[in-house]
Amino acid sequence: MQAEGKTGGVEETQAKGTHEVPGEVQKHTTLAVKQKAVMQATFKYRRWLQVRKDTTTCGTESIASIERSLPALRGPNASVANYEHRLQVVGDNLEKFYNESSYAVKRHRWDSQKAHNAEYSIITDKLLKMISGSAGKPRVEANKSIITVGLGQFTSKSRLSSLHSSFLSFFVSKARSLGYVVAGVNEYYQQEMPHLPTIRWAGEHS
Repeated sequence: MQAEGKTGGVEETQAKGTHEVPGEVQKHTTLAVKQKAVMQATFKYRRWLQVRKDTTTCGTESIASIERSLPALRGPNASVANYEHRLQVVGDNLEKFYNESSYAVKRHRWDSQKAHNAEYSIITDKLLKMISGSAGKPRVEANKSIITVGLGQFTSKSRLSSLHSSFLSFFVSKARSLGYVVAGVNEYYQQEMPHLPTIRWAGEHS
C-alpha cells in the first residue's frame, strides 16, 4: 500500500513492508526534496545582486566590471600576487558596496537567508511528522523516538552546491532544541548489522 503527497519541492511517499521480526510491520517513508526548489531564495538574491552590481558605479566602472577585472585565482593563469595587487587598488570600492553604504544589499541578503531557513523549516517539520512530532512544538514525553542521521558525505552532480551539510546542521540543532535525541550513525555498521532499525533523513526515512 502506498500513499503520496507533494508540497512545493517536497514529495512524500509512504509504504508498509515486512520487518525482519516475524509478525511485525514496519512503515517506510521516503521524503524527496528538490534541490532547485530549496535554492529559489538564493537564486532570487543572486539575480537581484547581479543587476545591482551592473548598475552601481564607482567612477566610470561598475561593480560588476571591477570584479571581472580581478585576476584569476584558479586555472593555468592564476596568480595570487596579481590578485592581491589588483585588490589593493579596488578593494575599498568593493568593501563599500558590500558592507558599508549598501543597506539594500544587506537587507536582501538577510531576506534571502530568512527565506532559505523557512524552506529548511518546512523540510524539518515534514521529517518530524514522520515520528508524530512537529517543528512547531516540543517533543511530548510519550514520544520516545530517537533520531539517527547518517554521517556520510554527499556531493551534487548538478551545478548547484550540495545542501547536505547545511541542512544537517539546521535539522540537528532544531530537533535537539525541541527535546529530541539525535545521534550520528556510521553506514558501515548499519550494513554489518542490518537487524538494527534505522532512520534516514536524506531521501529515505524508515
